[in-house]
Amino acid sequence: MLSFAQGIFLERTEINKINAISTKNKIIIHKFTMKKQIETLSSNQLFAPRQFFRLGGYFIVAIVFLNNIFKEFCMGILALSDCPRYWPISEFELHAPRLSQILVAICVSLFFSVSIFYLAKIRYRLPDVILIGFILIMGSNLTQGWIHGFITPTADWRQYYAEAIRIKSAMPFLIDFEMIQPELGTHGATHPPGATLLYYFLYKLFGRPEFISLAILIIALPLSSFFFYKIISVEFPPHLSGYLTLLFILLPSVQIYYLATIDALITCFLLGTLYFFLHPKFSVSVIGGIICLFFASFMTFGFLFMIPIIVGFDIIHAFSSSLKGSESPHPNPFPLKGRGKGWGPPRSAIIMIGLVLIYLWLYFTFDFNYLNSFFMASSIENPDGFRLFTEPINYVLTRIEGIFEIILFFGPFLGILAIRGMLSMRKLNSTFFSAKDKSSVLFLTCLAIATLLAMFATGAYRTGETARVCMFMYPFLLFPVASYLNSLEIFGRKEQIILASSIFAQTIIMQLMGNYIW
Repeated sequence: MLSFAQGIFLERTEINKINAISTKNKIIIHKFTMKKQIETLSSNQLFAPRQFFRLGGYFIVAIVFLNNIFKEFCMGILALSDCPRYWPISEFELHAPRLSQILVAICVSLFFSVSIFYLAKIRYRLPDVILIGFILIMGSNLTQGWIHGFITPTADWRQYYAEAIRIKSAMPFLIDFEMIQPELGTHGATHPPGATLLYYFLYKLFGRPEFISLAILIIALPLSSFFFYKIISVEFPPHLSGYLTLLFILLPSVQIYYLATIDALITCFLLGTLYFFLHPKFSVSVIGGIICLFFASFMTFGFLFMIPIIVGFDIIHAFSSSLKGSESPHPNPFPLKGRGKGWGPPRSAIIMIGLVLIYLWLYFTFDFNYLNSFFMASSIENPDGFRLFTEPINYVLTRIEGIFEIILFFGPFLGILAIRGMLSMRKLNSTFFSAKDKSSVLFLTCLAIATLLAMFATGAYRTGETARVCMFMYPFLLFPVASYLNSLEIFGRKEQIILASSIFAQTIIMQLMGNYIW
C-alpha cells in the first residue's frame, strides 16, 4: 500500500515537473516574442531585408482591416451618411491603373533607381536633391495623366482658381472679403483672402492652370527643402541632412500634394518661420519670422500651429538658462552657423507683435478684420457649434480619421523609425535642460505633436484631408527619424538606398491606385 502511494506521489511529481518545464518554455517563448516586437520598435539596426516586405504587408493588411471595421461600424451600426468610403483617406477616388499610367510609373521608377545611386555617391548635395526631387514629383504626378495630374488640381470648379478668375481687382476683393466670404466655395470661405488672391495673381501671371501648378511647385519645393535642410543640419552631418531632405521630398504627401496645392506653400512658409526663428542673427530672425508667418497666416488659419511651438521653445530656453546657468545671459541653444553671441529677447513674442501690427495696418487701410474672418470661417465649417457637443460621434470618428490619414501617408517604415527616435529621448531626460546635451529637434517634435493634437481636439480639419492640410507636420516627424539614423552603427549606402526606395515605392503605388485631390 505504501509503495502504491509512493508511486502515485512520484508520478504526480513528474507531472508537476513536466508542467513546470512547459510553463517555463511558454514564458521563454512569450518573452522572446515580446523581445522581437520591442526590437522592431527600438532596434539598433535599420531593418533586415525581409522586414521591409513583412512590415509593408502588415501595414497594408492593417489598413484594409481597419477600413472594413470602420465602414461597418460607421455605416452599419451607426448608420451615418457621411462615412468616408476609403477610410482613413477622406477624399479619394479608387481606379485601376491604365497601361499608359503603368508605363509612366515604370519610367519614373527607373529614373529614381539611377538617381538614388547618383545621390548616394555625391552624398546628397542639396541642389542635386532639389532638382531630382522636382523631376520625381512631376513624374509621379504624370502617372495620373496630364489633365488629372497638372490641370484638374488647379482648375477644378471647387478650387480657389474658380473664385480667383472671377476677381476683377485685388483691392476691392480684400476690402469686401468679409461680406462675400460666405458666398465663396468651400475652400475660399474657410481660408483667409490670401489663398484666393494668390491664385488671382498667379492667374494674371501665367493664365493656364497647368502653369500655375508648376509655379507653386517651383516656389515651394526649393524653399521648403532649403529651410528643412538648414534646420536639421544643426544637429546632424551634412550628408545625413541631405538624405533626410530627400526622404521629405519622397513622402507620398509631398509627391502628391506639392504640385498645385496651396498647402505646399503653407508648409514652405511655416518651415521658413521656424528656420528664421532659430536663426542666430536676431534681426534676420525677427524680420524673416514675421514675413514668413504673415504669408502663412494670410493663406490659412492653421498657421496657429506654429505659435505654441515657437513660444514653447522660448519658454524652455528661458527655463533651461535659469536652471543651469550659462556663459552668456542668453545663449543660443540652436545656432545655425556656429554659436551666436546670444539668443536675445523672446523672439516668439516679437514675431507675434509684428504680425499683429501688420493686421492692424490691413484693418485701418483696407477695412479687413482678420479675427472676424476667422470666426466666420469657423461658423461656416461648424454651423451648429462645437461638434463635441452637437455631433459627438462624428467628432470622435473624424479625429481618429485625421490622425490615421497622417500615419498612412507617412508610411510604416518612417513611422517605426520615428518611434525609435522618440524612444531615444528617454536617454536625454536626466540632462534635458542642459543646453549642451539636449536635442532641440526632438523637443520641437514633441511640441508639434502636442500642438496638432490640441488643434484636433478643438475640432479643426472637420473635412479630413489631413495628409494635405497638415503637411507642415511631416518635417517634425522626420526630426526623430534623423536622430535615430544618426545613432545607427551601420547605415551605409545600401541601407540608405533601400529605405528611400521603400518610401518612393509607396508613393508610386498610391499614385497608381487613385486620385487624392478634389
